[in-house]
Amino acid sequence: MLTSWKTLVDWKNLSSSSLIYDEKILTIKSIKKEEIVSNNGKKEIVPVCRFTDSDLPMVLNKTNLRTLENMFETDKIEDWYGKKVMVYVKSGIKFGKDLVKGLRIKPLPKRICEVCGKAITEEIYQGSIKKYGTAFCSADCKGKVDNGEVKIVAKEQPTLEQQINNMEDINNE
Repeated sequence: MLTSWKTLVDWKNLSSSSLIYDEKILTIKSIKKEEIVSNNGKKEIVPVCRFTDSDLPMVLNKTNLRTLENMFETDKIEDWYGKKVMVYVKSGIKFGKDLVKGLRIKPLPKRICEVCGKAITEEIYQGSIKKYGTAFCSADCKGKVDNGEVKIVAKEQPTLEQQINNMEDINNE
């Protein structure tokens, strides 16, 4: 596997550049107002989310706070503690006059590829199960099984706990 430049930088916060992969499952530990130093050197107090499974905190903007409220059906942040979320990189976010990459939060996927752990749509899942008996996200992942690179032990969709563990294993590689 080739080395990402992102592994060479000491990050202070989660950002679109600090995620080596485009998405990561994390567990909310706490959310509090904290003082940070922005990229332009200005100090400001903002909502910051800390995770049990990441040393890097994530600055939360209003969009991500609203997403968390909708996901967990409450605006009480203490009710979010211990909950797992998918943090992912989204392109085309307006930041001032620029369009940039940024972090967004979404619920955990309901269906994942049994080879690589990537989220797949219900349509792809159903088609793959019907045709192959296994959930694949792509011909590449099916090829890995066909070539013996990866062995699928169970033909059933993994439990949510197994899916989370698979995603965490991939994120930690």
